[in-house]
Amino acid sequence: MMKKYVLASAMALSVLSVGTAAQTSEFESVNRQISIVENILSTALKQDLALNSVQISSTYLAQQGVLYRVRLDNHFVFVSEIADVPLPPLPPEVVITADSMTMSDGHVEFINGDIESGEHEEIIISLEGIREQSEQMREQAELQRELAFKLRELNREQREIEVQTKLSNETKELSERLVQLEREIVKVKEQKDALSAKNKVLVKKVKAERLKQKEQHQEKQQAQLESALTSVARSLCDYGVGMRDIKDDEYVNIEFSQSRSKHMAVFKKADISRCVSGKMDYQKLLSNAQQYKL
Repeated sequence: MMKKYVLASAMALSVLSVGTAAQTSEFESVNRQISIVENILSTALKQDLALNSVQISSTYLAQQGVLYRVRLDNHFVFVSEIADVPLPPLPPEVVITADSMTMSDGHVEFINGDIESGEHEEIIISLEGIREQSEQMREQAELQRELAFKLRELNREQREIEVQTKLSNETKELSERLVQLEREIVKVKEQKDALSAKNKVLVKKVKAERLKQKEQHQEKQQAQLESALTSVARSLCDYGVGMRDIKDDEYVNIEFSQSRSKHMAVFKKADISRCVSGKMDYQKLLSNAQQYKL
């Protein structure tokens, strides 16, 4: 009985091994094809988008097609958050090297990659502007806290003197001090109100500048994405013939990553085949693709 069981197990393992080997052989060809196209897409994107490097990976999904993941933002610096609090904190220390930057509080996001000298200078200038604004706001916040503390102390002394005036016969000196306190309180209140108004103007200015930076960054990202989509569509038309083992009822999915956003473009393999054969151009291929944000 045991011999029969061992024999049956051996046969099952043999069949499983043959099946696994067959699957490996089947996907080896398609994986090689999509890997070659991956290199083509990487080269085209670097050339068309003037990037030093492009992070791209590929995965074959059986009976579905291929998924290419493309990261376009090797490096970027951007003030991503505009806080609603009156006075944002001073950014922490920033470490900048030839190819990396880190910042811990979320105001600036950076992904390692090659940095051109001009971009490096732009990074430093941008951070210096943020730091200068934040330092100015921090100093004003400290002054505002000092004025608020002084006002509380004056009010406390005023209340104490008012109580002493009611209990003491020597009210002349206390009354004079009370009048002096009232004048100081009015003066400190005026200083505090003036500083508060100045702070509001500064915060409004900083928010407007950072919103402008955000809009400019989004416009730059959109232009980069459109160029990347065009580059991919042209490359698929020119070299999509290399993905012979991907059937026409399957898909070529391209996932573009930029900052915190992702954009998906789904091309029908049948459309790519028609483009390769000259039955449509790359603009039509791109317009036929299903696109959406992730």
